Amino acid sequence: MRTNEKSRLIKIFFVGWLVAAAIGILLVISFVENKKLDNALAFMKQNFVSANIQLQHYKQELDIQEQTTVDFMQWRYVLKDQVSGASQELAKRINKVRDIKKDRELLNLLYYNLGLNAFTAFDFKAAIDAFSEALKYDANDSKSNYNLGLLYSAFRQDTARALKYYKRFLELSPNAPEAQEVKDNIRSMEKR
Repeated sequence: MRTNEKSRLIKIFFVGWLVAAAIGILLVISFVENKKLDNALAFMKQNFVSANIQLQHYKQELDIQEQTTVDFMQWRYVLKDQVSGASQELAKRINKVRDIKKDRELLNLLYYNLGLNAFTAFDFKAAIDAFSEALKYDANDSKSNYNLGLLYSAFRQDTARALKYYKRFLELSPNAPEAQEVKDNIRSMEKR
């Protein structure tokens, strides 16, 4: 073999060796990068699974809260319908009693209960009407005076009427459990 050929073969071998080394280095770098990528993907997968579990937990809680809200709203309307129905029935009975016998004490009690039913059903106008009617049969009914004071104060914002009924309540029941609350309400309304 000639020297040139030998030299050329050595160069080719050397260049081949450099290319093989470069390819080997690139393969090692690629392997390391793939390993990092695999680790990053595994980490992301783990976080995704954890986030998915939390999301399912929050979804369950939200479903429970939503169902509780729906149940409450349905219960409220059922109760309101029942109370409203009971109020109508009580009104019919009052009319029968009124026709049969003019018992003022009984009529006062019936109208007072009708007022409580209307109040429970959030029918504040009907409650005011019923408590007012109760007072027609017994002007000394402190509880009807108290409830009218409360209704005119809180729901009608009619301070003058609220004060009238609250003061009458205190005249009739100065030592009632609600007396201090009523006194505080009166002070508050008179400051306005």
